[in-house]
Amino acid sequence: MSGCCCSTATLAGLQALISGLAEEIEDLAFQQSIKITPLPLTELDVTTLTSSFSEALSDSNPKKYILIENKSDGDIYGSYEGLEDNFKISSGSSLRLDLAAMLGYWDEDIFLRQDTVSVPTFGTILITAFY
Repeated sequence: MSGCCCSTATLAGLQALISGLAEEIEDLAFQQSIKITPLPLTELDVTTLTSSFSEALSDSNPKKYILIENKSDGDIYGSYEGLEDNFKISSGSSLRLDLAAMLGYWDEDIFLRQDTVSVPTFGTILITAFY
């Protein structure tokens, strides 16, 4: 055992200690990674929406959830790419998009348009992102 200052038992104990610490660090990192922070991003006057999609949320940061609250007297439709109706939010209701479950995260835009039958005439749309 020339050049070695520790016994085999001591080395095995150190390896076990290091392995245990690595697992604890991994557990702490996981606990930190599941914390989410809500951030109100925009409040739209519903009268600014038309029957065509317009960009309602432009944020390239990766989001886990988006909450869209329709506090207006009419219905709205939402789209991920601005081309087709992906979801509807009725007057006085909200929709939480669980982007973490669908895609892992979302770092693109959200588009909204007014309903052509139940046209909103007053109120707001609130969009909150959870990072």
